[in-house]
Amino acid sequence: PPPLPSLVPPAADSLEEEESDSAGLETIRIAAAMLSAPSVHQNIMGLEGLASLTDEYTIGTATATRASAEILAGANPDSATVRDMILTLVVGGIYRSDSLPDLDDDLDSDDDDDDFGSSSSVDGSEYLRILALSVLVNVLERSEGSKGFLLNLRVPFEDMIVPALLRDLSRSDRDQESADLASAALIHLVRALGRDSAFLRDHLLAQGARDLLVKANFVGEACFENLRKRTALCLAELDSYSSLL
Repeated sequence: PPPLPSLVPPAADSLEEEESDSAGLETIRIAAAMLSAPSVHQNIMGLEGLASLTDEYTIGTATATRASAEILAGANPDSATVRDMILTLVVGGIYRSDSLPDLDDDLDSDDDDDDFGSSSSVDGSEYLRILALSVLVNVLERSEGSKGFLLNLRVPFEDMIVPALLRDLSRSDRDQESADLASAALIHLVRALGRDSAFLRDHLLAQGARDLLVKANFVGEACFENLRKRTALCLAELDSYSSLL
């Protein structure tokens, strides 16, 4: 008779998963080195690598989820550096680790090897922040199922990340891309923390989040379809949880 099928996954699958985890950790290690470098070019390359590593459509759901958890946990110096740099860029340099480079000095430098010289440093800074927002959205989306994923980051998220995202929404008429990414990040934060009445009331509703989303949605209707869709979804999530207050 034919042998009974084994319930143990093939060794190749386990080996492939281990190799994927190892490659993800190596990408985080390389990104940490690039983000700690004094060159804006290297900072950008590091963030681009992280954007791919945390994007399920690029790398696969399992790898993107594990990498996102590693980054948020900051369980080792490399993942902590990556996490802190992402937060640093999203809030515009407020949340800063002593080990991180001074981005303002770097972006204002006149180094001939740096295409983002003093005359266009704002463009370099904005691009870095767009990339950081993109990575943050990916990480939050992949971590959304775990309600405790923000426990260790609750203070910086409430005091600095959320205000930065609301600031992006307030500027939706001038910067639709940042407002779009901000609304995407807020969707995941509301889903993860919406049942916490203090977070919803004090850090979103009391800060005018709903009015800012309505404004951004109006801008999106006029000129940016993704912004319209994202803000409409965020409003629906916010209203759903607000009804429970």
